[in-house]
Amino acid sequence: MRKRKNDYNFDRLLRQFKRKVQRSGKLEDFRKKQYYTKPAQQRQEKMNAAKRRAAALQKKNSLPPEPRLPVIRTQILPPEDK
Repeated sequence: MRKRKNDYNFDRLLRQFKRKVQRSGKLEDFRKKQYYTKPAQQRQEKMNAAKRRAAALQKKNSLPPEPRLPVIRTQILPPEDK
């Protein structure tokens, strides 16, 4: 059996606890269930999230804009009469 060293560094233990809670998803579930949201509002939030994901994916997969070339302005002189 492995012996553990009795160093109870509070900051380290707190970070480990936060990491475990974050990975398990319990805190996110608690925050979602903290307030009642109507089913229509839930559907709307899902649709908006899907739209954001689709826009981000489209932006990622699209080509960058073409570089703008400098505009060359030529001066047109009137014809000389002789």
